Amino acid sequence: MTPNQNLDWRRLATRLLIFAAVVVSLDLAIGFGLAALLPRVHAGQQLGVINNAIDAEAELVILGSSHAIHSFDDAELTRLLGLRTHNAGLDGRGVLFARGLLALISQRHAPKYVVLDMTFADNDRTNAYAFAPYYGRSPIVDTLLIEGDWRERVKLVSRSFRMNSVVFAILGNLFVDRRAWGFEPATGRLDPSTRRDDHPERALAHPKPFVEENLIALVEEARAHGARIVFTESPTYGAARPADARALYERVAKRLDVPILELSDEQLASFGPELFKDRSHLNSDGAERYTALIGARLQSEFRNGDQFKPLN
Repeated sequence: MTPNQNLDWRRLATRLLIFAAVVVSLDLAIGFGLAALLPRVHAGQQLGVINNAIDAEAELVILGSSHAIHSFDDAELTRLLGLRTHNAGLDGRGVLFARGLLALISQRHAPKYVVLDMTFADNDRTNAYAFAPYYGRSPIVDTLLIEGDWRERVKLVSRSFRMNSVVFAILGNLFVDRRAWGFEPATGRLDPSTRRDDHPERALAHPKPFVEENLIALVEEARAHGARIVFTESPTYGAARPADARALYERVAKRLDVPILELSDEQLASFGPELFKDRSHLNSDGAERYTALIGARLQSEFRNGDQFKPLN
C-alpha cells in the first residue's frame, strides 16, 4: 500500500470516527432530553396513565384493562375506605402490562393493597413495549422488554430509540395537569330489551404459558413489597371473560392463595342493561353501584388493616 493510500484510509477512518461520535452524541442528547421531560407527561392513553399511577403514591392500586377503568371509581373508594386509591387500568392491556406498571409504581411508593381485575390481551408482549421509554429503570420492566429477543436489547441501547414512538406525546402533553383519578365514567346504555343470555359464547383466549408465569410473578412481587393482593371480576352483561383466561386466574389464585372477589348471583342479577354502556363495560350508573358493592367486599377482605374506616 502506497503512502497516499495509507493517508486516504486514515482520513476515512477519522471521518467515520467523527461521524460515529456525532451520532452517539446526538442520540445521548436527544434521549436524555426526552427522558428528563418524560415524568412531566400526565395526559394520554399510555404515558399519562403510567406517570399518573406512579405519581399517585396510592395505598391501594387497581390494575387491569378497560373493564377496570370504567368499573372502579377510585375517588369514591378513597372516600369509602379512607385510604388513597388509584385506578391504573388501561384499555386493552393484559398481565404483562399490569406487572410492569406495578413494578414502576412500587419503585416510587409500594402500595399496601393491589386489586387486579381479571385482564387478558392477545398482544400482551406488544403492549409491554409501552415501557420502552422507562427502560433501565426497573429490572422487571427491562425483562419484559427484552425477554426472548436479544435484538430488542441491542435496539434499546439507543436512548433516542426508546423514545421514538412517544416524542409527540411528550411534547404535546407537557403542560397538561396531572389527573388526580384514573376512573373514566362511561356514557350510554344498552337497549332495555337486550337479553343477558342472548350473546354468543366468548371464544377461548388460548393464553400462552408466559402469561401464567407473569401472573404468578406479579402476585409474588406485590407480596415481596408487603402488599396484599386480590383478583376481581367486574360485571359484564353476558360477555364474561373467556373461560380459559378465567381458569388461568383460578389456578393461580388456588396455587398462591389469592382471594377472588366476585359479586353474588343476586347482586349480579340487579345489574340490568340500564347499567351498561355495552355488554362488556359498565356505564357511570353501573360503576357507582359496583364501586359501592366492591368497596364493601374490599373492606371486609382487608378488615384487619388499621387504616380502613367503616363504610358509610
